[in-house]
Amino acid sequence: MKINNIIRRASFLDIKPIQEIKNDLSSLYLLMLIIVVVIILIILGIFLYLRKRRKETIASQSPPDEVALNELEMLKGSEYLEQQDYRNFYFRLSEIFRTYVEKRFGLPAQESTTEELIPQIEGLALTRAQKDTVRLLVRGEDLVKFARHKPSIEKAQQDWEETRHFILATTEKTETDKGCVDAKNF
Repeated sequence: MKINNIIRRASFLDIKPIQEIKNDLSSLYLLMLIIVVVIILIILGIFLYLRKRRKETIASQSPPDEVALNELEMLKGSEYLEQQDYRNFYFRLSEIFRTYVEKRFGLPAQESTTEELIPQIEGLALTRAQKDTVRLLVRGEDLVKFARHKPSIEKAQQDWEETRHFILATTEKTETDKGCVDAKNF
């Protein structure tokens, strides 16, 4: 009896008439386009990441002196000195030099200030002349980079030469280099 009462109280409505479904697929096409673009961007990002990583691996396999000497030659070929853009010349020279010191001697030269780097250099097995060269180079670079000192073109070229000479003088000898030296002395 209770069930019959509930059914009687409920008001039943007729079935609604059939409605036509709009066949507008533009929102679906837009969604598909967005998904395709996102997938392409993800693939492109992965490709660029792997490419950069491969270049870093190749660069890290090259000896630091070879990399530094190549970069010095590129700096020499740049137009910084002809345009009297000493600040950018010295920024680049400093970057090359500090990267070499960091990779060759294992010092955090890129992250160190000049005042932090000089005592670290003093602890290395270098000659007094090499240590003095480092001290003069990094302090001179700082003057141009931060105090806007304007050196002469000759001074900039001399600093480039001293950097090159330091790199050549502190190049780590490989086993094949040592073998060639031994063979010559034999």
